[in-house]
Amino acid sequence: MVDTLFSLGSSAALAGWLLLWLLPRARATAWATGALVPGLLALAYTALVAGGWAGALAGGGGFGSLAEVRRLFADDRLLLAGWLHYLAFDLLIGRHIARVAREEGHRHLAVLPALVLCFLFGPAGWLLFQLQRLGHRALRAPAWQGLPVWLRTPEPTLAVCGLLMGLLLLPTALAHALDPRTLAGVGVWIKPMKFQLSLLVFLLTLALFFPLAGPGFRQSLAGRYVVFGPVLAAVFEVAYISLRAALGQASHFNIGSPLAGLAYALMGVGAVVLTTAAAVLGWRVWRALAEGARAGPTPLMRRAIAGGLLMSGLLGLFTGAAISGGGSSFVGGGPMPGDLPLLGWSRTHGDLRVAHFLALHAMQALPLWAWLFLRIAPRHAAVLTAGIAVLGGGLTVATFVQAQRGLPVWPL
Repeated sequence: MVDTLFSLGSSAALAGWLLLWLLPRARATAWATGALVPGLLALAYTALVAGGWAGALAGGGGFGSLAEVRRLFADDRLLLAGWLHYLAFDLLIGRHIARVAREEGHRHLAVLPALVLCFLFGPAGWLLFQLQRLGHRALRAPAWQGLPVWLRTPEPTLAVCGLLMGLLLLPTALAHALDPRTLAGVGVWIKPMKFQLSLLVFLLTLALFFPLAGPGFRQSLAGRYVVFGPVLAAVFEVAYISLRAALGQASHFNIGSPLAGLAYALMGVGAVVLTTAAAVLGWRVWRALAEGARAGPTPLMRRAIAGGLLMSGLLGLFTGAAISGGGSSFVGGGPMPGDLPLLGWSRTHGDLRVAHFLALHAMQALPLWAWLFLRIAPRHAAVLTAGIAVLGGGLTVATFVQAQRGLPVWPL
């Protein structure tokens, strides 16, 4: 009987979650997740507690200590009651998240990761949604009003996802502080933190530059690719890397099982999506300038933005493919004591991540150099910016070749 109730309760809860994920605005979803499924779970819960509570208390169970709680749940009826309790309340919290998200104007696709996390880990999903709400409000803060018009209207989906990555740094940093486990001599939570920080910068850069592609770009196929491709790739990569960190296992180059191999392959697809999205946006910003766009920054800044995006997309794709194809970021060795803190770049062997880092950050570096030159040497800004572009591309290629030869960029 207990096993049957477990299966029925789990199936009912899963049906409610599927409705929340797939049909969040339907009346049937509101009724099923707010009344029917929680009501059935509550009835079963009440019956189980009524039947097993007295015996569990007589056996030393209770809530006064962890040992008493352990004895309390030694009774299968109360263990199942606890499980149904979680199912009912997690579903109700999920329904609350979906309702608040709808009232506050969040896109359902942006809220879906929080709903999935709430289904799996309850309070963690609620926390993720609260962080997302903070990011959503930050985009409407008065501080934006002092910026140029084109910077005050970032693409909202990319911006919210980028801010979410930044907010996730808080719980991940806490996990790093509390979890002493290491992997290859580095804390297991360092890699998720590095990816969250990197994606924060990457997605916000795309969001800020997106309006320069033209008013109709978002409705085009390419525009949808630039928005939803990076968002889906970022959510999957951070979720998978964090899952592997929680398990104390490597996420990259981990093909120890068919599932791990498939996930790693999907991470490769995600990396391609991220880099090609930057290149597509850069191409479109360049085309908008050629078509006579006048609103926004100066033509030189537009060219710098477009050029930086194209460099990051193309060079990032090339260097990333070399890392994936080689089966390691290192050439001639592996992680060693003395490697650069946080970045983890090798000081004893070749490290392809250096060139990859330079490639991916061209989209921020080139516009910043152009902005600086326009203020300190406006008559020569175009030539100086072009020189920085050539120098940056050359440095990326040089560090790539150096790494392929097994030489560190900053030797011990």
